[in-house]
Amino acid sequence: MAVVLRWRLAGEFIQNMIFWCIFPFMALILTQWIGVSKAGLYLALSQVFAVIAGLIGGTLADRWGRKSVMTLTSLGFVVALVIFLVGSWFQSVVLYWSAFTLLSVCNALYVPASRAMVSDLVPIHERNQVYARFYTFFNIAVISGPIIGSLVFFRYPLPFFSVAVVLGWVIVWITLLKTTETRQLQDNALPGERKSFWSDNLSAYRQVVKDPVLFLFILSGVFVAQAFMQLEILFPLMVKERLAVGTFAGWEIQANDFFAWMLSLNGILVVLFTSGMAKWMKSMPQKWVFIISSWLYGLSILVFAESKGYMIVIIGIVIFTLAELMIVSVQEGFVSEIAPDDRRGTYFAAAQLRFVLGRLIAPQFLILLPLLGMKGTLLVIALFPMVSGFLYGGMFSLWTKKKQGKIDETFVG
Repeated sequence: MAVVLRWRLAGEFIQNMIFWCIFPFMALILTQWIGVSKAGLYLALSQVFAVIAGLIGGTLADRWGRKSVMTLTSLGFVVALVIFLVGSWFQSVVLYWSAFTLLSVCNALYVPASRAMVSDLVPIHERNQVYARFYTFFNIAVISGPIIGSLVFFRYPLPFFSVAVVLGWVIVWITLLKTTETRQLQDNALPGERKSFWSDNLSAYRQVVKDPVLFLFILSGVFVAQAFMQLEILFPLMVKERLAVGTFAGWEIQANDFFAWMLSLNGILVVLFTSGMAKWMKSMPQKWVFIISSWLYGLSILVFAESKGYMIVIIGIVIFTLAELMIVSVQEGFVSEIAPDDRRGTYFAAAQLRFVLGRLIAPQFLILLPLLGMKGTLLVIALFPMVSGFLYGGMFSLWTKKKQGKIDETFVG
């Protein structure tokens, strides 16, 4: 892996660690200060800004360059942490919310530029392995960040945010001095022909939505997201409903504890086996990696639907994690493969829509619980990743035809 990517990996790990020390506890602290309903509204509004930022982040990375966007976001990250520090001193809801919103916006702007930079630097046959390494370090932050945050966020906010500000400047130093620009900026247009940023952004997305391969990638991703996003929506309800209190291997287990253990098991397996699985997946046809992963997600939901004991749930989590391990590194590599060189940032931003739309739809299955019960609802959800597998099959058929020149190029002019 290139030296610049090693520095990037270190900076991104620090950034994710800080974010995950804060993110899980924002709902708790806002609820304490302003109540549940207002806290939910505040958090939802912050995510709206983050979604908008994510959509324009790709065009910014393509227009201004990867390093420019990453430098802007790292400076914004420091500003957000300073606002958190001041907010913790005054215990201000407005400052905390503003800081968290800015933190989320910077995160959303950063991702397309980061992924595009990897595509710029790494040969196509090595990208999945590099993306796997980034995903592994991301999961280490997701697992360890909340643990550290639970110890310091409420007890020692001033020292915590003071250290975070210092680490934020370390990220800025890495971005400014250890990162090089990888996007070759070209602007041969005459002054009167140059488009404004917003018209360029709109034009870019008009071209993106005309790409049938990317469209099917997003649609398939939305379908399969209905399965993996239930890990934090229906899964805890299922555990609480079916396994309230019980014993496993002679130990008495509470449902909440078991749910936490299953999340930890999923995270640990991902951290341990992502890189190895990425190497293994290189030997499989990419098409079948996507399809089998989707169907394994569906199988895990079917196992959860039939689960009445701890061991069955553990088997379901293992199948669920296997599906995740198969696909995590391959997805980013595929987006980098289908993206034109001058639209990589935009493609990565557009690809994030599968998660945005997935998060909007997944909670709606709670409406089915009173009508179908837990088992019926899970069986309905299991259909979505199964359909996703077939959609991925159609996507690869189109991609094969496009590579062979049997589909006209969508990007013109």
